[in-house]
Amino acid sequence: MRLSFNILFIGFLLAGQWQISGGQAYPKPSISAVPTNVFSLGENIILQCASNYQEIAIYYLHKESGSPSHYSVSKRRAAVFQIANARISDGGTYTCSYCFQSGYDQRCSYRSDPVQVYIKGQLYPKPSIAVNSAEMLAEEGNVKISCKAENNLLPQWLFFLYIQMGANRQQKKLTEKIATKEAVFAFNNAQEFQGGLYQCRYCFITAFAELCSGFSDSRRINRINPSLSKPSIKVLPNKHISPGQNITIECQGPEKGLNFSLYKSGELITSQVVESEGNRAEFPFLNVESEDEGNYTCQYHRWGNPFAWSETSNATELVVRDMPEESQTIIWASIAAGLLLFLLLLLFIFVLYRKRRKGSMANEMPQTMNTAPEPYREADPAEVSYAVLKHNSLRTKRAAAPAIIPQPCVYATLAHDNVREGR
Repeated sequence: MRLSFNILFIGFLLAGQWQISGGQAYPKPSISAVPTNVFSLGENIILQCASNYQEIAIYYLHKESGSPSHYSVSKRRAAVFQIANARISDGGTYTCSYCFQSGYDQRCSYRSDPVQVYIKGQLYPKPSIAVNSAEMLAEEGNVKISCKAENNLLPQWLFFLYIQMGANRQQKKLTEKIATKEAVFAFNNAQEFQGGLYQCRYCFITAFAELCSGFSDSRRINRINPSLSKPSIKVLPNKHISPGQNITIECQGPEKGLNFSLYKSGELITSQVVESEGNRAEFPFLNVESEDEGNYTCQYHRWGNPFAWSETSNATELVVRDMPEESQTIIWASIAAGLLLFLLLLLFIFVLYRKRRKGSMANEMPQTMNTAPEPYREADPAEVSYAVLKHNSLRTKRAAAPAIIPQPCVYATLAHDNVREGR
C-alpha cells in the first residue's frame, strides 16, 4: 500500500500535476522560518508548513514560482522541511502547499503566503582602517576615515562605517558607500562628528544574500568638549630636582570623580580615575633621570562619556639637573662640621670615662692604708688568756751562727705585768 502511494506521488511529480484535480481547493497553509528567516552560511535552514487538517497529507515546499523542491508526508497538521548546509543559492522566496490523495484523484490547497530566506556570512578578510586626523579632534577640525578591502574578487563592494558609543560601547551603523576597493568617509563639520570607537567592513549583497568581511580594527577618535574647563598641572617639588629624586606631577580639575590622563610631549603616559570625593590626580615619578625631562600636560573626561574630553592643560616643564657647585660646597661643609662635632663628642666621652675610672680604683685600695691604727686600750682581765711558763726550762745558750741568713721577721711585745707564774 505504501509502495503504491509513493509510486502515485512520483507519477504526479513527473507529470507536474500540482493544480487542483477536482472539487474545491483546500485553504492555504501557513509557512514560517524557524527560528528566524536569516541563516548563516553552512547552517541548516528550517521551514515549517502548517494546515488545519489532521489527516495524512502530502506537504510540498516551493521556491520562487517553480516546481516544488521538497515534499513531506505528515500525519499531523504541519510538516517540517530542512535544507542542510545553507549556500548562497538557498536564499530566496519560499511557499508551501498540501494535498490529499483519494484513489487516483488528488486535491490540493492553495499556496501559502511567501516567506523570504536570507543567507548571511563572514566570508572575506577584514579591511584596514585609517584616520587622517589626530586622536583628539578639536572643535574646528574635520575627519576623513578610509576603509580599504584586502581582496579584488569583485569590481565593487558596499562599505559600511560603524561607531561604538557610550560606556557600554553599543555598535551603530553610521553610513555606507559603494566603492571599488577603498571607501573614504569624510566629515567636514566636526561639530556634527561624534567621538567614539570606529570600525568598518565591506560586503557583497544580493536580494537574499549578504556576504561580508570581518570587522576592521577599532580606531579611537575623541572630541574636545568646550564646556569642560581646562585643568591645572604642576610638579612637586618645583625646585632643585636632581637625578634619583622622587617627584609627583599633580593634575587638578573643576569637579569630583574625573578620569585624568597624563601626556609627555603629546604622547599618552598613563591614566588615573580619581575617587568620588577628590578632584585631583597625583602621578608619582620615582628616581627621576634626565630621560624624564620634558613638557607634561593633562586632560580629563567625565566617567559617563569617555570620548568627550576637556581642553589640554598648560604645559609644565620638568627639568632634572645635577646640584650646583655652591650647593655641593655647602653640603660638604655641613658634612665636615658634623664629623668634627662627632669626634669632639667622642673625645669628651673618653675623658669623662678615664676620670671616672681613676676614682673607682682609689675607692678599691685597702682600708689599712687609708685609716689610722686603732688606739691602745687596757684589756679586761676577763678577756685575757694566760700562759704558764716554767722558769727551769729557760736556759741561756749562745746561739750558733745560722747557716742561712734569717729572713726578716716581726716580733710581738708581751706585757709582763699580765703573765702569772705557774706551778
